[in-house]
Amino acid sequence: MPLHVFQNYWDNNGKVFEFTALPKEIQDTIVATCLFQKPTYYTPQVSKSVKEKSFWEIYVALGDCKSLCRTSISIRSTIVQILFAKQEFRYSTTTELSAALTRLNKFKQVVHPTALPQSMSRIARKVRYMDEKRYQNYPRLYPGLSYYGTMMRRIQNLCLAFDPVDFLAFFEFSHGGFGWGKLKKRDTMSWKVLKKLPDLKVVNLEIPQLQQFQEVPILFHASKPCVYTMYGWIIEAVFNRLRLDDLTPIVWFYGGFVEKIVEEHLVRLNNLQWAIGGPGPTGGSDGGAPIDAVEEDTLEEVYPPACLCTPPCMTMIPIAI
Repeated sequence: MPLHVFQNYWDNNGKVFEFTALPKEIQDTIVATCLFQKPTYYTPQVSKSVKEKSFWEIYVALGDCKSLCRTSISIRSTIVQILFAKQEFRYSTTTELSAALTRLNKFKQVVHPTALPQSMSRIARKVRYMDEKRYQNYPRLYPGLSYYGTMMRRIQNLCLAFDPVDFLAFFEFSHGGFGWGKLKKRDTMSWKVLKKLPDLKVVNLEIPQLQQFQEVPILFHASKPCVYTMYGWIIEAVFNRLRLDDLTPIVWFYGGFVEKIVEEHLVRLNNLQWAIGGPGPTGGSDGGAPIDAVEEDTLEEVYPPACLCTPPCMTMIPIAI
């Protein structure tokens, strides 16, 4: 349409643009153009003190349009919806993840009039308080109370790029009588925090590189390291928690190794063959310990896992170091 037609319309209507009169879909499209103007994967340029005390992700995503989130509840709701649909929250340590989720849990969404502070009777305040607590404790059971949730509850895309110990400790993997959850760092969260993320749709897992396993003597055998077993334990730890507890519909594995390892282990797990020590498609190993080993004196037999694959998986499977 020629520019002069738009100009005439603008001049004749008193230079008033009724944004709220537009269909919701068009409103959302207009607001969406204000987010992620440059790359969708942002590089925060904010001070450490600001990052610790505010929901800075929304301001970084909006850039010069950050005042939009204070325009109205309707527009703020659209911004929050688009932000969490597009943004991937990536964390490289359990400490970083715990700090970020704790911070995000401090900020209300403010996307519904009911969630706004307002004068009400004592009984009404009590009912509201009980609804808030009910949703905070069991967000997956009460989706109708989602407007009481914090920003943490809106996370949809999560990326975990932990080292081997953090992975096994976070997902509380247990094998050979040793519970890796014991190694969880103080004041950090476990996989159970994912139950408090009702909108979680995708979990991307960046599997550790081989040199990261080499830094953990309990996992990397000095003379006969078993790549198949080391990666298999992490895959099993993740699968057992995320998929069996139905915490997210999509789990993606990324890493510098051939996809065959992941595919084979997932086939084994889907068939309910839980023991890593069982003969896998390429002859996996658990270090020679019994599958049901629970005694402490078997730990030396299980860790580090020695390779019993034929031929040795280190020579058979190309790993990007």
